[in-house]
Amino acid sequence: MSFLRNRVLRRLSIIGRIADLILVGGMALRLAQRRGWINNHRVNEYGLDDETDGQPLVIAEIAMAAAAMLRLMRRKKS
Repeated sequence: MSFLRNRVLRRLSIIGRIADLILVGGMALRLAQRRGWINNHRVNEYGLDDETDGQPLVIAEIAMAAAAMLRLMRRKKS
């Protein structure tokens, strides 16, 4: 079974990288919006909702974004 899993993951690794980039990019947009570096109009252009403006960051979102960033950094070094 591990042979099949490794074979599938090898073929779909680009999808994982794209998903990691999207996750890290979305978190970066939320951080920039909270810090006031970009305005709400610009955030709407990038596809992030205005509803996240006053909501606190969830620890699960932070953990997922950090894990995605670490995976991207590890792949880049290899």
